Order: sequence, then C-alpha cells, then structure tokens
Amino acid sequence: MLKPFVRNIFLILLACLLSFLAGKDINWDLINYHLYLPHAWTFDTLHTDFMGAGPNSYFNPIGYLPFYWMVKADWHSLVIGSVLAAIHGLNLVLLWEISERVMFSTHPQKKVLAAFSALLGVGTPVFFGTVGGTFLEPTLTVLVLGAVLLLAVSLDGSAREQKALFQVLAAGLLLGLATAFKLTNIIFAAAAGVCLVFFVFTRRVPLSRVIVFGTALLTGYLIANGWWAYQLYREFGNPFFPFFNEIFQSPDFSTAKLDHDRFKPLGFRDVITLPFRMAQFHSWIYVENNAPDLRPAVLTIFGLVLLGITFFRRGFAYQTTRGSERAPIQFLWGFFGLSICAWLWTTGNGRYAFPILLLVGPLLVLVVTESVRRIRPIVFILAAVALAQAFHVWNAGNPRWYYAAAWTSQWFAPTIPKKLSEQPFAYVSLGFHESNSFVAPFLPPGSTFLSLTGATYAFRPDGPGSRRIREYLEASPEKLRLLVKSDPKSSEIGPSRIKAWDQSLAPWNLVTIPSDCVLMDIDFGEAIQDGPTTTSKAKPKAIRLVSCAITQGPGEDAETRETRARLTKVFDTIESHCPILFSPRGWHLTKRFRSWHRVYLQSDIIVTARGDRLSLSKHEFGPFNVDMGSIAEWEQGTASFECKRLDKPW
Repeated sequence: MLKPFVRNIFLILLACLLSFLAGKDINWDLINYHLYLPHAWTFDTLHTDFMGAGPNSYFNPIGYLPFYWMVKADWHSLVIGSVLAAIHGLNLVLLWEISERVMFSTHPQKKVLAAFSALLGVGTPVFFGTVGGTFLEPTLTVLVLGAVLLLAVSLDGSAREQKALFQVLAAGLLLGLATAFKLTNIIFAAAAGVCLVFFVFTRRVPLSRVIVFGTALLTGYLIANGWWAYQLYREFGNPFFPFFNEIFQSPDFSTAKLDHDRFKPLGFRDVITLPFRMAQFHSWIYVENNAPDLRPAVLTIFGLVLLGITFFRRGFAYQTTRGSERAPIQFLWGFFGLSICAWLWTTGNGRYAFPILLLVGPLLVLVVTESVRRIRPIVFILAAVALAQAFHVWNAGNPRWYYAAAWTSQWFAPTIPKKLSEQPFAYVSLGFHESNSFVAPFLPPGSTFLSLTGATYAFRPDGPGSRRIREYLEASPEKLRLLVKSDPKSSEIGPSRIKAWDQSLAPWNLVTIPSDCVLMDIDFGEAIQDGPTTTSKAKPKAIRLVSCAITQGPGEDAETRETRARLTKVFDTIESHCPILFSPRGWHLTKRFRSWHRVYLQSDIIVTARGDRLSLSKHEFGPFNVDMGSIAEWEQGTASFECKRLDKPW
C-alpha cells in the first residue's frame, strides 16, 4: 500500500513525464499575451501602451508571472516545463483524493478505484495539450478541484460544524482566487454556490455556510483582482476592460457585447450529441485542436445504464451507505451538471471546462462501479476504457494547441539587432493572427506597444479607441516603428509587403521607411512531428519579425477614400441585416491590395469585398468563401443572403 506522500510524488512525476513527452508548448496565446502581460505589469505600461497584445492585454497578469520570471532568468526550457507540470500534476493528486475520500470512502477497493479515477481523469487530451505549458487553466483547476473536495467533505455529516465552516471558507477563497485570475472560472463558483444553497433547503445544511462561502468567494476575488480591476476602472472606466463594455461604455473600445459563439451549441441536438462528437478526430468541436475524447461518451452510456438499474433498485448508493453519506456524491453530481450547463451557455470552449473534463474520470469510475458492483469486471471495464482512450489520443497526434518544439536551453532564443537592443522604441503592430508583443521582454525597458489590428478587431481613425491611438502616435513620433511577422525562410522584404503595410497605415497618415527595416528572429527549437496520422507540413523553428521605421505620410488617396466610404455603408448595412453573425459592428475596413475585409469576433467570420462581390469565411474552420451577393445588390436592398447561424463543418 502506497503511502500518500510517495503516491503524490509519483502522480506529480507522471505529469512531468507527460509534459516531457509532449514537447515544449508553443501556442497562439503564448505568442500573443502570456509573456506580454507580466512584462507590462512589471514595467507599469498600462498608461503608455494601448492594446499591446490586443484585447487580452488587460487580463489579470499575476498568474503568468512565474513563467515570465523563469524565462527572464534563462532557465532551461525543460526545467520551466517541469516546474509548471509539477503544479499541474496536483490535479491528479486531487482527483485521487476526491475519489478515495468522497466517492469510494466505504468501498473495500477504494485505492484501486482511486487510481483509475486519476488515470481516466488525466486522460482528457486537454490535459495532455496543456500540461507543462503556459496556459493558466491547469494551474487554476488545482484551486477549483481543491474547493470541490473541501465542499464535498464538509457535507459528509461526520465533521463538527466549526470544521465544516472552515472547509467552506477555504473553498470560497480558492474559488474566488480562481475567478480573479481568470474570469471564466466564475461558472464553477456559481455551480458550487447553487449546490450549497440546494443543500440548505434539502439537507438542512446551516445557512451560515452559504454566507461564509459567499463572503470568502468575494474576499478571494478582491484580494487577487480588486487592485487590478480598480486600475482598469481608473484608466478606462471599465474594471473588466475591454470586456463587458456594453455595460461600462468606455470610449476606448467597442460597446458591442463580446459573446464568442465558436463552440456554443446551436441547439438541443448539439447538446445531446456533444459527448459523442467529442470522440471524433476533428478539430474545432470543443477545442481548437484535434482532441478526441472517448470518456464523455462512455460516461453517458454507463450513466444511462445506471439510471435504468437505479429505477429498479430505487436508490443511488452502496447498500452500506447511509443518507448523510450520499450528500458528498450528490454534491459532486450537482456541481458537475450545473458546471456543464453554465459552460455550454457561456462559451462551450473545452479549455474553460478543464475541471469538468478532469472530473469525467472519477465520475466514470463511479457509474461503472455502481452499475457492475463486482471488482473484477469493474477493473476489466476501466482498464479497457483507459487503453482505448490512450490509443485514441495517440492516433490524434501531438496534442499541443499550436505545435510542440524540442526542449532547448531557452524557451525562446531571441536574436535582437543592435539597433533595437540599444534604445527603446514605440512599436506599432499590424497582424491578422498575432500581436507580436511576446518580444517585449527581450527589448530595452521603456519600449512601448500599440496593436492597430488583430485577429478580432481593427481600430478606425474616427471610432472607439482612436483618441488613445493618436496620443500614442504623437507621443514619440521620431521613435515609431512597425512590428510585423515575416516569412522565417526569407530575409528579403519585397515591395508588395511594404505596400500591404502602407495600406494599413495610410488611414492614420503613416508610411513605412523601407530603408530602415531590420529583422528579429526568435528561435524556439525544432518542431516535433505531430504523430502517426499527421499530414501537416513541418513547422518552422523560429518566428521572424520585421521592424521598419514609420513616419508621417500623405494618407489614403481620393479614390481609396471614396471606395472606403462606399464599402463602409455596405458593411454597415450587412451588419444591421444580420447582427447574429456580424458583431461587434463598425470595426475599421482593412484593405489588402485589392480586397477589403472586416472580422467579427462573435462568430469568427471574415467578410471580404473583392471586385464587385462579397463573401464570408469562417476563420480557420469553415465554411469558406460563401457568396453573399454583389455590392450593388446590398446597396439597392435586393441581396438574397439568408441571415442564419452557419452550419458547423462536422
């Protein structure tokens, strides 16, 4: 029998091993804001930068500080990844504890079942994709699962009320901290709170526990995020800037509701089929990458079997379990179910369902155990599910979000040209996919960042945020430099690229100086092959950035201004015709050569005007190039485009 300390060390080392095998995580969020946020906080750039990493620039930065400090200290990337993985490995420890202390506390084989709970819990590809990486979700899930364990134990009826109150207090603090570091965790705080209130009315749990929980939850949130929310409110008039701006009406960002429906179910059919769709080898089902997961489907099937069996047994517990001992298990089921509902209602993004996906493991063990009862067939079924899931995940390829790189001496190895390393500049970033602000920690202190365009927005000279942008551009005009991504395989900057950049800068009366361009290479090591079934092209081992000096220019010519004015009216008409697809409204029209574009955050749609036709594409996951009719038809009000949510390509 393993002692708890040895067992816990083994589970943490298992997480470190999984991180090592998966490779160094190079994800989109890291390239955009995981490094920028703690750097900006360290050097207090809230008043000097604007949208340095896009809308994500204003998340609470504290959770990203440990990774930032380790990168700045030049730790070996494997050491950094192992430290992060060790923290993430605490989730396995908590899954074991939840299983052994709550679900199977009276079962003679509780340690065997707890081992399967931890194994199947960590079997989610979402864990494989993030363990040892820079995403906050696996770290904050430690707080969420810790709170779930404390609340469940507090309901077992065997502890004194004073101890139970302390457990509820600690759980509230943990959930408050988790919500403060990332607001998406509010669904778990709400689910836990609703469950606790339910037990007040059904199990005669003292109301004082709800009061203590709510007070602790608010206290934890204010401790970790109150100071940051106050700074955002003082600077922008919105403590959640730029989110919830439909409420706070800050003039520095769109006041449209930011309600991303990328993974939201389109109807009841989507909800009931989701556990089975999650098992498919397809990206963009519940996360951006290919992350097939058999466990939800198996849990659903065995759950239905158990309901049938329970109908005849007329009880949902072991025969030796008393009513007071069922409360912790009922709490877990209630928390799980409410969390799923809140998750699907808010985002449906699998990365924000991290605690739910981990709890699938122990709950799956529970329903199998309740359905079968005999330990040998239980072990056989659980082992078969674990092996099938392992084979399924293996065949999906490397689970990292963007791609994985080999472990190198540094997470990033930047090559900064002398011109940029000797003095700070004011960088203006243009980029559809990345803000390029991850380079900030490698540039001299005092360097500032402005992102004019990004994956989901493009500021217009006469729209929200324009005042701050002009203040930034006018503060140090002699130090303005463009910051854009370039082809890592080419060191030449062709005239066509210069023209494209100038088209984006022209509305702000800026132009590049082609004779003053330098390259920056940020190396992160050779890409690891994705897996046995991958057919993707090899990924580059470095990101190449171009920085050119920019200065005052003549702006757009008369013909371009006339075309922009005409198309702006057309795009505004499209948005009024179909707000469920085209929101937020009124962003800047971006010109690229002969095409004009607007991007819509809520639906990931890009609308393009090319020639005399309009078309839309779903960003990265289709459908692509859906014809919307001619520009003239929209001007005349005769367009036949049907306003409805687009079918998903799976």
